[in-house]
Amino acid sequence: MRQYANNVLPVFILRVTPDRSIYWIHAQEWAKGNQEKLIGDGKGVVTFDHSKVLSDREGFERYLWDIVEPILQTRDPLSIGDQPSIDLAKRSARRAPPGSGESKTQKVQELSKGLSRLDLSFTPVGTTENIALVRDAYLYGLPRTFDVKDFKLAPLPGFQDQMKPLLAHGKLTMKTKAATQGHVLVCPGQEYSVLAQEVSLAAELFNGTAGAGITNESLPSPLTIIIRCTVVETSLKAEINLSIRGSAIYGVALKEIHTLAPLATWADQIAAEDAMMLTLDFNGIRQPLHPSVSPIGQMLPVFQRIRSLSRLHMICRALNSPVILENSDVFSEEDFQDIDFGFDLLRGVQRSVTLNTMEVDSVGPEARKFITVPGEFLIQTHWQLDVAGKALGHFPVEIHMTGYAFESTADPKKLKIVKGSNGQAWVSYKKHDAAGHHIIRRKT
Repeated sequence: MRQYANNVLPVFILRVTPDRSIYWIHAQEWAKGNQEKLIGDGKGVVTFDHSKVLSDREGFERYLWDIVEPILQTRDPLSIGDQPSIDLAKRSARRAPPGSGESKTQKVQELSKGLSRLDLSFTPVGTTENIALVRDAYLYGLPRTFDVKDFKLAPLPGFQDQMKPLLAHGKLTMKTKAATQGHVLVCPGQEYSVLAQEVSLAAELFNGTAGAGITNESLPSPLTIIIRCTVVETSLKAEINLSIRGSAIYGVALKEIHTLAPLATWADQIAAEDAMMLTLDFNGIRQPLHPSVSPIGQMLPVFQRIRSLSRLHMICRALNSPVILENSDVFSEEDFQDIDFGFDLLRGVQRSVTLNTMEVDSVGPEARKFITVPGEFLIQTHWQLDVAGKALGHFPVEIHMTGYAFESTADPKKLKIVKGSNGQAWVSYKKHDAAGHHIIRRKT
């Protein structure tokens, strides 16, 4: 529409509906009254006026003449010599075959009738993924783009010279003319509870030949949900897909993606209940989907990743970390464990850790009195969190050790802390002003 708005010639867009009505809209005029829709990422809706139909020939001609006449009276700045006035009616008559007497308007009217009976055929490329896209578009009305071959569009009678040849292979996009806006509510458990962390996802509802398709793929969200609904006897059968949307996460500072924050609690509750209940909210009507989704075993890996990303977001906020994830980043199993470890520390949990042997600077001559004598130690230090090869930041911790002892080293300025047979260690978040590594001997 941005290109049409700047075109020096008038541009009209036609829309053919299933009842064979053809509506028109003047692109430049629409752009004048909808400047705000021309700004942004290029996504928007163009609403056609039901009063502007090609079947109203006289109305269309009047509008067309009002648009064309000023153009004919304006000199083309690139033309050479005088520009004579043009009689549109006479020019059309001279171009028509002898004796035909048909006008441009008649041609437009014939074209509008012909568009409703286009002879169109194609063959979808037969890969599993491609056929699944075709199935979504045809059965559930979901907007889909898929690969086709043997694409054929027969010319309309009388317009053979005006139909450009089309490629036999390419991509075809199918989408229904309108979608119903609404929400999908996902609540942990078999039924709604005021104690549950419910998540509401804005979504669109489409209609296909076999049922309804619901998705939020074109709406902003860190999650993508797709529901394919069919009516079986008197009940509604739903096929549900839930996934993380990488495009909403990559390239953005994690601490700024605030929609991730509530998802950790939500995922935890769903895993604990081993069930989730979905409610469709469209046209002001709420319709729960029965039965609820249970068990959720096959979807558990998705909820694990959702919780990890949500926790990672909250860690980044706590540390004011500028970390940005990219599509090429790879998370190891240890990365996910470290995310959970860091999140637990920040919320006040004391975590058991394994510390076998560590080498430290000598804290003073008195420390050597305790060599080989198992005892308790308190270390104040900072823990560095790295995820996917990126440093998120560090925060102060205390490590409490029991059953550990000092050992001498070859360097008189250093000592080893060695775990005894019954040694144990715990780490917890603790604010302190210790610079570097600082070990404190706990006296009893």
